[in-house]
Amino acid sequence: MRKIVQAMGIFILSLFAVSISSGANAGECDKVRSPNAHAVCDNVDLKALQLEMEIAYFNLLTPLTDQARSALKTDQRAWRDFAALACTTNGEVQTTPFEDEQLFCVEETIWGRKELLENDWRVDDVQTFPLGTYTTKVDNVNTFGPPVARYSFSATLIDATDALGIAYNDYAAAGFGNGYLIPETDLGAMSGEVDSDISVRIYEITPRRVSSAVDSFSYYHGAAHGSSYLSYDHYLIEENRGLVASDIFTGEGWQQSFKDITLGAVLADEELARDIWDDISDAVNMSVEVDRWKFTPEGLHIQFQQYELAAYAYGLPSVVIGWDKLSGILAPGALDIAGSN
Repeated sequence: MRKIVQAMGIFILSLFAVSISSGANAGECDKVRSPNAHAVCDNVDLKALQLEMEIAYFNLLTPLTDQARSALKTDQRAWRDFAALACTTNGEVQTTPFEDEQLFCVEETIWGRKELLENDWRVDDVQTFPLGTYTTKVDNVNTFGPPVARYSFSATLIDATDALGIAYNDYAAAGFGNGYLIPETDLGAMSGEVDSDISVRIYEITPRRVSSAVDSFSYYHGAAHGSSYLSYDHYLIEENRGLVASDIFTGEGWQQSFKDITLGAVLADEELARDIWDDISDAVNMSVEVDRWKFTPEGLHIQFQQYELAAYAYGLPSVVIGWDKLSGILAPGALDIAGSN
């Protein structure tokens, strides 16, 4: 789950180097050629969904600078190429009509793109936009489930040529700052038996940091359900690097104090405490990892993953620890970084 696929540095920088004069292809149903296109254009609901996705795409293009607009156009074309193969039987352009399960796959693929593009990409008065990489791979392992695996990764960049925009985009292009966001060699190296969708989305820009949520979803073909993973990445603007634990906590043995406080917060949540496993020590130990942390005015939000504290049905549990409870182990300047002064 903790992987960013593809060498994003080469990908992102190459997109910025490209200048595109024409717009991305719209869903022109009077010019359809492939069964994939007919799957959309011959279905009223899919055609309407496609139009909603196109509107979201053009709405996002409007406020962007020429450079960012060109990059997003290239990205949209790459996604279209991906979508044309994502729901086929063999990862190649299909020449036969789509079956019902394939139509569901087409709907799911377009809906996912629409949902991404419809996000509010203006964050704290800073314009941002997504760039991704996408591929498919035939599943040669399973004889059931989707015949083609879908892999997609989306990063958020800042549409600006000022110091922040340049520095942050370089940070993103280098694979982000924390160890769990190390680029994989390429998407094609992934197994064809699992679908994977990873999105790094900036949600807050303060004078001290740029914070992103990393949403990961994977589905092993034939499994009862998929798995989600939610983590966070924080870029420190003045230091031009990713956040590390010592930016927030200090003192010998702060980790154990932090774990004790976290365990207390979990047990104090009556609803959560009723459903947790008998032994949650592994989850509590992982709470010291910076990718589990989200800063809020009320306190530090600690994110847990599926199965770590409780059964799958409980989802992605979290607790918030008030800053006053952490005061004894906070590093100088921690609350300034958190934005809680």
